[in-house]
Amino acid sequence: MDYESFQQHYSMDHLDDSLSSFHGKADLASLNQSAEQGTWHSLWLDHTLSELTVISSAILAVLDSASGRLKPAAANLVMESHTELLSDIIDESAYCEAPIVTPLDQGEGAYAIAYPIVMDEQVQAVFSCAIQLNAASEIDEFMGRLEWLCFWIESHYLKQSSDSRQTLIERQRAALDGYQVISQAENWHEASLHWSDTLRTRFECERVSLGWVRNASVNLEVISGSSDHDLKSASARKIRLAMQECYDQRKRVSWPVEDDSTSQVSHNTEKLSTSHHNARILSLPLQSATDDFIYAVLVLERTTERAFSAQEISFIESVSALVGLTLKEKYEAQVSLASHSWNSLKQQLERLLSPGYLKRKLFAIALVVLILFFSLAKGDYRVNADAVLEPELIRIVSAPFNGYIKSAAVRAGDDLVQGKVLLAMEDRDLRLEKIKWLSQIEQDKKKYTESIASYERSQAQILFAKITQSQAQLAVTESRLERAVIKAPFDALIVSGDLSKRVGGSVKQGEELFRISPMNNYRLILYVSEYKIRDLQEGQQGHVVLSSLPNQSFDFEVINITPITEVRDGGTFFRVEAQIDETAPGFRPGLVGIGKVSIDERLLIDIWTHDLRHWLRMKLWSFWG
Repeated sequence: MDYESFQQHYSMDHLDDSLSSFHGKADLASLNQSAEQGTWHSLWLDHTLSELTVISSAILAVLDSASGRLKPAAANLVMESHTELLSDIIDESAYCEAPIVTPLDQGEGAYAIAYPIVMDEQVQAVFSCAIQLNAASEIDEFMGRLEWLCFWIESHYLKQSSDSRQTLIERQRAALDGYQVISQAENWHEASLHWSDTLRTRFECERVSLGWVRNASVNLEVISGSSDHDLKSASARKIRLAMQECYDQRKRVSWPVEDDSTSQVSHNTEKLSTSHHNARILSLPLQSATDDFIYAVLVLERTTERAFSAQEISFIESVSALVGLTLKEKYEAQVSLASHSWNSLKQQLERLLSPGYLKRKLFAIALVVLILFFSLAKGDYRVNADAVLEPELIRIVSAPFNGYIKSAAVRAGDDLVQGKVLLAMEDRDLRLEKIKWLSQIEQDKKKYTESIASYERSQAQILFAKITQSQAQLAVTESRLERAVIKAPFDALIVSGDLSKRVGGSVKQGEELFRISPMNNYRLILYVSEYKIRDLQEGQQGHVVLSSLPNQSFDFEVINITPITEVRDGGTFFRVEAQIDETAPGFRPGLVGIGKVSIDERLLIDIWTHDLRHWLRMKLWSFWG
């Protein structure tokens, strides 16, 4: 308790006014009576000062439940200089939770004392005073008498704690009784009637009525101790109007009015009270725990002599709020699914159209705007597909004859210029064979000349045929020698083939050695899902972005929708060929990307839910088709 806070609560003028209101010794009976009203602080201090005459100045500080700090409740200060000193030892005693005795500078026998009152391990109050004793030996006697006087404060707080626990036990008992009554009933109407009878008996009411809210209107359901026939009487109509008045205001309504400062409309409630000889009326709205929805209204009536106290109203509100939820669950369990759905829908509409519920209204406005947007906004519907860049022309380089590889200067990925050597075959045997045929031709020519000279015409014709045959064999050998060195027929890129590890190995005539492609013409292959292939037609335009060139898109045109399918990533895709309009220096066979074929213009909601709707149709067909 700081010194400035004390000065705000107790100025010297305030202390003079407080002390002037008490004269003489306050008796214990008056003290006990004031304790019930919560005004015991000054009386207790006055009583303590009359018992302990050695006290010159005193402060009683109590715990403020709202702020959780000690605040001065009563004081008697003869010297203003004592204020700060006593405030300091109050804080020190509250921190230590123990009494403190400290000497003062005002002479021998002058002491400052602080005594804490601790309940449930929390300091509830601290009494601090300045005393003047004749001898130091009188301290123990003074502390004993002070402890006895402070015992009254401890007893007061103990009684308060006991009363609070007793009230809590009573509320729990009343709630359990309500739970038991409702659970034993066969239906909701019977449970409502039994509960209203229980409330009438427990709270000593003349009559208890329960109304249920439907479509923002309160319907009177049960009246304690009455039959269903009584619900149609004039008295029942007045009860229903009082319930509706409570529901419309969404707060408790009582008659007579509890507090003049409380603003409430009680016209129908007053009429109900007048018709029952000025009875005491209390109307309570029952609300759901999760929101402010009022599902029922409870009306309790008493005679004129017995008013509803604040404690009783708090008691009734807590019990009815707990037990009412159980009754609500029993009602909802009895209602059919269709009725419950309809009631929930009406409840949401009522909340949407009624005052308040700002978040709900903002959400509804946003939902309407979203629906309108998706109903009107259109966009380009495009079919997405994986794309692969392939060369338009591929040449296969094959082995010219059976033989062995002499050297291989290139492999897949190399750029070629026209005339560059790709591969050289082993030609030693061919060269020997060429020499052989040359020798054979020379020999046959010599014999042919001799036969002509000797006029052996038949022999000459035979030799001429051999010469022709040898020349043909020589031509074949020379042709093989020429083809033993394979050269690039044009500028190209080697798409596949690597013979660097097969040098010296044998190859067979016609065996594929390389695949080469010119670098000027490409075609685009699109793999379109079977779900979307029906949307594609030849001549449609699109755009493709390749992974290696993400900052540039290329236009293409669909030229062929083939019936060839491939299984990719767990799905079936059709192979669609497209003609790309332009090429770029970075093009290479095998580049992949994403292609988008423009189909038409559709609603955005139709575009975004296309795949989902198709999947749902298939699932529904598989289950119920």
